[in-house]
Amino acid sequence: SFYHGLIDAMKNRPIRPTWEKGIYPLLSDIQDAIDSSCLYLAVLDDGEIAGAVIVNGRPSRGYADVNWHVPTEAVAVIHLLGVKPSLHGQGIGKKLLEKAREAALGMNADVIRLDTLPYNTPARHLYESFGFRYCGDLDLFYPGSGKILFSMYEYDLRRTRKILVSACLAGEHCRWDGGTNLLPPIRDLVNAGRAVTACPEELGGLTTPRLPSERLGDRVVNSEGTDVTVEFHYGAEETLWICREHGCRMAVLKSRSPSCGKGFIHNGLFDGGLVPGTGVTAQLLMEDGIEVLTEEEWLETQKT
Repeated sequence: SFYHGLIDAMKNRPIRPTWEKGIYPLLSDIQDAIDSSCLYLAVLDDGEIAGAVIVNGRPSRGYADVNWHVPTEAVAVIHLLGVKPSLHGQGIGKKLLEKAREAALGMNADVIRLDTLPYNTPARHLYESFGFRYCGDLDLFYPGSGKILFSMYEYDLRRTRKILVSACLAGEHCRWDGGTNLLPPIRDLVNAGRAVTACPEELGGLTTPRLPSERLGDRVVNSEGTDVTVEFHYGAEETLWICREHGCRMAVLKSRSPSCGKGFIHNGLFDGGLVPGTGVTAQLLMEDGIEVLTEEEWLETQKT
């Protein structure tokens, strides 16, 4: 009913979508978006629907022929973004784009793509002011309207995607002894909203302070010999969930830790020795395709 009302309200306006009831958008497509949890609404305090947008990974026919700025197959696509005409100019379109960006990050997309009519100046201004880049015009086929020239836009999510960092590196007192491994540049990322923190051991239910633990093969034990493998694996799963929730594709983790270490970890003898290996959380994140860096590796990347 929202889209039908939008079509009626835009019918006599100089700039209107090429939508027609019963032809495009199809109610079956909208129902499919609802069933797939990829239709998002902007709702006013009184319950009135002010706008809507669909975000999924299904590009329209012809998208493969566009000269996109970012070569990637990890794509989210915006469909049917509409705002009630009487509410234009109140920032609702921007709010819908913010929600679309959040949804796309949750899909682990590298970019968001969309098309709009070349003469739809307000829409083009909205997209460009939000950060979308123009990628040229292309004839696209849509039901009910045939082939029409559309302007293509792309938003690069890679520059806005948050990274996950070990909480101790951001200055949180969650190290086994209650201390911290503060790295000021990491804390700056968190304060700027560009990183989220996680302490896998606390997420696994271990308290702070706690006895030190080290990995011994597939097991993790503390300095008194108590097996804490279950807690470490639970914390790793919780950390992976945080990565997926925020769309993180990179993690900067504390080196040599039985949870977060990469390359070398403590040897399980509690004598300060190191052996080649990977922490429980770092291993799970890497298996999920997330790039894991130690703090030393990350600092090297900041020099280039």
